[in-house]
Amino acid sequence: MRGRWSTWIEGSVLVAEVILLAFFSIPFWTRNVDAAPPPEHEATVLRVIAEQFAWHVHSPGADGVFGRTDLTLVNPDNPLGLDRTEAVGRDDLVVNGRLFRNSSVERCPTHPYS
Repeated sequence: MRGRWSTWIEGSVLVAEVILLAFFSIPFWTRNVDAAPPPEHEATVLRVIAEQFAWHVHSPGADGVFGRTDLTLVNPDNPLGLDRTEAVGRDDLVVNGRLFRNSSVERCPTHPYS
């Protein structure tokens, strides 16, 4: 058998949760999560190509321009078919089977889970 006090306490907790959700959580969410992405000139642009049990990450290099890819150039040493004879493709960085730990290309882990 329930008493009156438990009903009042449960009702008070419900009202407090609604107030917290409506006046604090939802405005915080809309202000921080729905923010616009950074402008393209400030963003790090990478191509990530998925393969079964592997990821291939293609960075455009220092010039910021991706090199040309061609399906006829795909082989075990060049899984993306990157044309290294082209000037803009010479500085491109391709990492096979690993993901970057952060946006810095120099800090690439030796193991994907390290």
